[in-house]
Amino acid sequence: MIARSAFAALGSLALAAAMLPLPAHAQSEDLLECSFLKVTPAFREKIAMSMLSDETVNETESMMDTFADIASQCATANKLDPAKMESYFTYSLARLPRETYVDKLGEQGVPATVIDDTLGFGAGRANPVITGSLSEAQVTALLSALAATGLDTDKVSDETWAMVGAYAATTSLMWQSLAKLR
Repeated sequence: MIARSAFAALGSLALAAAMLPLPAHAQSEDLLECSFLKVTPAFREKIAMSMLSDETVNETESMMDTFADIASQCATANKLDPAKMESYFTYSLARLPRETYVDKLGEQGVPATVIDDTLGFGAGRANPVITGSLSEAQVTALLSALAATGLDTDKVSDETWAMVGAYAATTSLMWQSLAKLR
């Protein structure tokens, strides 16, 4: 269930990223915050939810076009090296839904910090590349860590597991892209 969700989320994210122009280099915290702060929380939530569904393709394409323009403006305003535009765009695109997933997973009793700790995401951590489904070892470790928080993993909905997969995929992309920007 987590594996299937991660594939779906990553596939949607990769497709969305491939449809847009590539952005430039990130060199400052202002640049890293720029595109995130230029969209509303409602926009971020729509992007996040659209990545979990195949039913909003036209709306998603329109939002991606809008976001590509925003990211490009941020890159230009912050004098981003054009060679780093792709990494900047991927970082920005991955960060948008990730923040929504953190909130929504928390509402379902699934702390994103447990996912980060278990999978090794964060500053100074391994930040593994997740390009599809989680490995059996990752799934086992994650289920164990979530159960240790008191979460009954057998009662977690398929929708929440899909969001866990999307969170892992976007977090992986975000950290991998950030490493290329530094």
